[in-house]
Amino acid sequence: MSRSSSKRTPEFVRSVLPPDLEPVGSSGIASVAQWQCGLSGEFESAAVMLNVRWREFVGSYYLTLFISGDMPVTIGRDLWGEPKKTGECRLYRDADDMYGYGARNGVRGIQIEARFGEELGPRAVVSNSIEVGLPLTHNAGAAGDPWISIDRIERELGAYREGEGELVLTGTPFDPLDEIPVLSTGLARHYTGKSTLETVLRETIPGKGDEYLPFHLGRSFDKINVGRSPMRERSADVR
Repeated sequence: MSRSSSKRTPEFVRSVLPPDLEPVGSSGIASVAQWQCGLSGEFESAAVMLNVRWREFVGSYYLTLFISGDMPVTIGRDLWGEPKKTGECRLYRDADDMYGYGARNGVRGIQIEARFGEELGPRAVVSNSIEVGLPLTHNAGAAGDPWISIDRIERELGAYREGEGELVLTGTPFDPLDEIPVLSTGLARHYTGKSTLETVLRETIPGKGDEYLPFHLGRSFDKINVGRSPMRERSADVR
């Protein structure tokens, strides 16, 4: 996995977070990774996340998550409520240099390029992923109360390196990644190893379906009508 930390503006961070999540500074993480999972099989990913807090828990909240393969996307969305979208993700290495990207609809929306230093040895890392979900009606309305879950991720890294990297976000009508302001990029990390994920808490938030709806739709679905519609629906003569 290759990751790069970055800083964003406080106004933007607050605007994209649902009501009960609080920003931790104005920082986030972008990543490109390769996986082999006991449930989903082999796949690649590219993501942009924000550092957030919910109650006493601090963790990462996905803004965008591209995944290669239909079943890893289906499992992530249907079982775990993740905002996965099908994309093409690749990660390349040339000696100490690495380049990775995540693409959708022919555009490389997430690109990370970095140069890493010496191997720093194995280590254990524990972090949280903070996920938010909402049941929907057939016409994209809120069908119930939203929920928040805390997924604890434990990593045993066999190799770990640090370096300097560059993050490039390119937007499209489907994925407006260019609207994410990146003021600077911080430490880049490359590591390999094994990880486990366990949901340690999942709680319903009563009465806030409509408040959470735009945040859920914005992460999990493309904007309506950005795809090519039938000619009869684009004709000015249709009455």
